[in-house]
Amino acid sequence: MGVPTREAPKGPDGPLSWAGSLATDSLTLCVGSGVLFLGAFLTPMTPEAWVPVFLYFCGWFALLFHVLGWMLLAFGIREASGSTPSHRGMTGAFLFSLAVFILGIATLPSAIPRFADNWSFLLTVMPYVPSVWAPVVLCHATLFAFGLKDVPIDERAWVTRFSILLLVAIAVLAVAVQLSVSPLDTPWIHAPLAYALWLFAGLTAVGYAGAASGWRRTWLARTGPRSTPKAPAPPA
Repeated sequence: MGVPTREAPKGPDGPLSWAGSLATDSLTLCVGSGVLFLGAFLTPMTPEAWVPVFLYFCGWFALLFHVLGWMLLAFGIREASGSTPSHRGMTGAFLFSLAVFILGIATLPSAIPRFADNWSFLLTVMPYVPSVWAPVVLCHATLFAFGLKDVPIDERAWVTRFSILLLVAIAVLAVAVQLSVSPLDTPWIHAPLAYALWLFAGLTAVGYAGAASGWRRTWLARTGPRSTPKAPAPPA
């Protein structure tokens, strides 16, 4: 006579495997942003003739991690499909992030009119320009917020909520600084306020690191050993 087995519950009471995917995705985005920060931090120490090459290497190496992060994000959303009420919101935020990224690239000449005809330079600095990456970060923060709505209150890590606010604050502040600095009159690498623009993209690593930690805690709270009830001892 077989022993009856219980299927794992779906929805809010089931295992949040997609939370683990969001943790991996956030960690990947954190690594990419960390490379951007390293590139911006070391730029003043780089010989001027090598600055474009250095920025190109750091920026596009970081972009590879962000593309991988986008792929993992899509995988996590697919896992959440049908099991979370906010799946549509998460999907919408993800698709919108792709749209605003393409739009940000298209508007690079107006963001840096001094180099409007030099697409080689524009694509080199593209990962650092707030008008390109800030809308994407806002979409990621929105996606995390939608995902958090489907997590029971007692399993919501405070660090995830803090990271969402931090990502929004960094993105908004970066765009505000970009609007206050004229690319026509200010050399971005040498002026202090303009140089801050190079650092903002890398500072998002802090927000993504917090999100990775928070989603991992949420995932472990549901799938970890402490969350699995012990099976009753068989009768003698």
